[in-house]
Amino acid sequence: MKFLVFLSLVSLSTGLLAANTTSTNSHEISKMYFYSEEESINPTFKGLVRVVLKGEIVWNNNGVCDTASVLVRNEDKHLISALLTAKATSSPINLYADDDLKNEIYCYLRAVGV
Repeated sequence: MKFLVFLSLVSLSTGLLAANTTSTNSHEISKMYFYSEEESINPTFKGLVRVVLKGEIVWNNNGVCDTASVLVRNEDKHLISALLTAKATSSPINLYADDDLKNEIYCYLRAVGV
């Protein structure tokens, strides 16, 4: 019986873990959109940065994220800085996201490889 309870807890907890996904290909940044902290037209984007890539993003692990862009939280200043540098130097980047956390169809960036 204890074993069945253990298996049940394990199977339930695996659904609570973040689903990490990464881009299988590198891309240059096409555009970056910086949303106001007081965004009134699309309030779910308040304070976010949307990064649009050149070419289609292919996600591994069956990641279900948008294939053109990702979102960056305003508090992730170090990621925003790295992305601005990559855009300014036309450097290709790799994306790392959690496809369980989304805003509409867009996944939040959790790391970037430059």
